[in-house]
Amino acid sequence: MSQINPEFTNKIKAWAAYEIKQQELKSQINKLTEAKEVLSNDILQFMKNNNMQRTAINVGNNKICYYDESQYNNLSFAFLKECLMMYFNGDEAKALQICDFIKTKRTKNHKSCLKMLPRKQ
Repeated sequence: MSQINPEFTNKIKAWAAYEIKQQELKSQINKLTEAKEVLSNDILQFMKNNNMQRTAINVGNNKICYYDESQYNNLSFAFLKECLMMYFNGDEAKALQICDFIKTKRTKNHKSCLKMLPRKQ
């Protein structure tokens, strides 16, 4: 085993400090997102009830607008199989064959990374 020098030790400590700070900030962002979501629902309901869907509300240099957004569900293998079975009139073997073919053609990337785990006591 190689000798661990002070520079390496300092880098480990700095990395750990960044990781802890990042986790704290993520937690804060999650709390802000949840609070914002509650307010968004209340505001949207108010605007809908008061027929304000076409109203822009000025806040500082910004405008807040009501809009409807369409979002697609995730494209999963279960959904793909379901669609292929419909396409092939219930032929599960064909649907699975195509799903398996697609799965084998995906690229897989490997990346080395560090992970902080709680120490067992």
